Amino acid sequence: MARDYKKELEAATAAIVDTAHPKKIVVAGAGAGKTFAFGKLLDKLPTSPIERRLVITFLGGLKRDLEKDLGEKARVQTFHGYCFTLLKQSANIRTATGFTAEVRYVPRLGQLVRSDWVASKGVAAPAFLPSLRGLVKDAEADFFLARGLYYDAIGYDDSTVHIHRALDADHTLVPTHDLVIVDEVQDLNQAEISIIDLLSSGSDIVVAGDDDQALYGRLRDASEEHIRTIYGRADYLKRNLPFCMRCPSVVVNATNDIIAEAHNRGLLGNRIQKPYDPYPRPVDAQYPTIKVVQVTVQTPASNLFGKYILDTISRIPAEEITESREKGFPTVLIIGTKPYAGQVKTLLEASGYAVETKAAPEERMEDPFTREDALEVLSHDEHSNLGWRILLEADHPAGWEGWVAEAISTDTALYTLVEGSFRNAILAELKTWEPEEVEDPATIEELPIDRPTIRITSFEGAKGMSAQHVFVLGLEDGKFPARRNAINSLDVRRMIVALTRTRKQCYLLMARMGFTNGRRRLIRPSIFVEWIQATRRDVISINAASFRLVKRDET
Repeated sequence: MARDYKKELEAATAAIVDTAHPKKIVVAGAGAGKTFAFGKLLDKLPTSPIERRLVITFLGGLKRDLEKDLGEKARVQTFHGYCFTLLKQSANIRTATGFTAEVRYVPRLGQLVRSDWVASKGVAAPAFLPSLRGLVKDAEADFFLARGLYYDAIGYDDSTVHIHRALDADHTLVPTHDLVIVDEVQDLNQAEISIIDLLSSGSDIVVAGDDDQALYGRLRDASEEHIRTIYGRADYLKRNLPFCMRCPSVVVNATNDIIAEAHNRGLLGNRIQKPYDPYPRPVDAQYPTIKVVQVTVQTPASNLFGKYILDTISRIPAEEITESREKGFPTVLIIGTKPYAGQVKTLLEASGYAVETKAAPEERMEDPFTREDALEVLSHDEHSNLGWRILLEADHPAGWEGWVAEAISTDTALYTLVEGSFRNAILAELKTWEPEEVEDPATIEELPIDRPTIRITSFEGAKGMSAQHVFVLGLEDGKFPARRNAINSLDVRRMIVALTRTRKQCYLLMARMGFTNGRRRLIRPSIFVEWIQATRRDVISINAASFRLVKRDET
């Protein structure tokens, strides 16, 4: 008897939506239809203000995607955005934390705190974030939190700690919602997980994720063990979504090849066993294999990766470009690291394509503060500790470290400590200062509708994204993974995430020759390519002559 995929999918969704259990965990692979299920859950709620329904995740990009689909049904926020909202809206929580109604959200607050530590202690700043993210109460975490209070500002990681400490100390402050939906639980840290536990005490909650896609352990002290622990708890109802609705069947099957071989090698640890099957669609016949592209050599001069991608982009069907533009996802996603990603980007831009580079959030937090940043804060309050501190960080006037050190030791307002002539000059400048008018940079979405959109990103930056055509660069021994005989579970999960971004065609690119001390050497393909069954791979060999032939054929 033929398998009834539609009936199975409907039953799996109904098992999530039609159960009144107050705590549910949904474990589902990439493209399995979580957002659709979230929408159905929200539709079942009694009529209530949108603020009573909360959807929360950890990445701004994921938040934007969820908001596009669910924004009319719920308030969609990141964790730090939710924490900031609580501070702004609740006088009781502000009293408990020590912030004022004018508290500011400053994502780069950590830059100031690290600089404060150096100015006051004369030694290199510690790694504050692991303590904050792990809810460790130590001198480093206390210093960071105290500096935020002094500046009346919160950033990413300290925001969750401030809120957790307040709610944990007084449970009457814990907000209640008709439903809380938490997505991508596998990439949350201890502070965020602890806030979920507090929220679940007074609200129905649905947490969702996939431990096979956990990438942020190193970047943000997350742990896939959190979702595994929740999945094992008796108070949570366990549910799965069994099908991938995004990828061609060959990509889903290749992903399962990777998972099976990793399991055979003792990797992925206490992985949650879950169904992850392809959902048959017409795309399967159009894109039946994964393209394994082997170039002779990849250098800035040869740039065979770039030439192959450039040629492939020129052949993408118009209807696929239109679909990606209308639905708001990239036509092309290129996943890779230095130097390959930069080499490809250079060629694409030189050929007239707009290319957007997307980094993981932690990779974007080190832009330096500017004088404009400071003056904007001071224009609202010329006594602001935050404004004067940003100004000192931007300008570094003579003696600034001493002023900061004294502010820390005496808890005195910076306005009164900065040297008089410097302070007076700034106050005079504020009288005529006006914000710079900066045009927003054009985004790839603003291109003509018939032009493909192209993004280049890292493995971590690819989280939450998908594209018609996905190119993964550097599938070579010694590059990815770094060591064939010492593969770790994170490398496996990176490979899983890269594959499952694909809506149409996936391409795995590798060089066959490299250079060591000026001498050529052969490079083996990544062991991950070998893990994919040969029948799912279409191997393409590319050399410089390949593109000369293409040019002659087209003329």
